[in-house]
Amino acid sequence: MVVEDQLVNGINFLDVKDCIKRKWGTDGLDRFCRSSGFSFDGMNEERDYSFNQYINLIEDLKEEFNDEDIAYKIGYHRSKNLQLVKGMKRTRKEMLEAITKAWPRFNNFASLDLVVHEEDRFSIVMTKYETHPLFCDRMRGFFAGIANYGKMGEFKVEEVKCMNQGHGYCEHFISR
Repeated sequence: MVVEDQLVNGINFLDVKDCIKRKWGTDGLDRFCRSSGFSFDGMNEERDYSFNQYINLIEDLKEEFNDEDIAYKIGYHRSKNLQLVKGMKRTRKEMLEAITKAWPRFNNFASLDLVVHEEDRFSIVMTKYETHPLFCDRMRGFFAGIANYGKMGEFKVEEVKCMNQGHGYCEHFISR
C-alpha cells in the first residue's frame, strides 16, 4: 500500500536503530544497513520523514532478521523511550489520554481517541488516515508498552477492528 503525504517524526527512525542495536547488537545494525542499503546517518529527530520510508524500513527488518513480530517489538520499544511517559506517576487512563493528546505533535496523520469502557478497560480508536498492516502491529506494540509502563499490572492489547480488514477505523482494546 502506498500512503501519500503521511509523515513520521525522525525520532521513530532513531528508536528503530536503537531497537536493532539492543536486540541484535552493533554487528546486527551494521549487517542490516549493508544488506538493505538503509542509512540512519544524518537522520534528525526533529525532522519528519515519509510514512512509506518507515514502513519499508520495517519490511526490510522483518525480512533481514526473519522476525514476524518486529513491528510489534519496535512499537513496544518506542513506547519505553517516550519522554512523555518516563517517570510518570499517573493512572493508566491519564497516560493513555496524554498519548492521544500528544499524537498530533509528532505525526501529521490520524486522530487518536481514548474510549474508557470501565476501570482498566480502554480502547484507542485511530481514524482519518491510511494504514499498513505493519503499522497496525507497531501501534499494538506501542499501546502495549504504554499500558504496561511501570508496575501497575499486566495489560494485553488486541486490535479488534482494522482498516486493513475493511473497517472504517482501527481500534486497539486494552485490558487486564
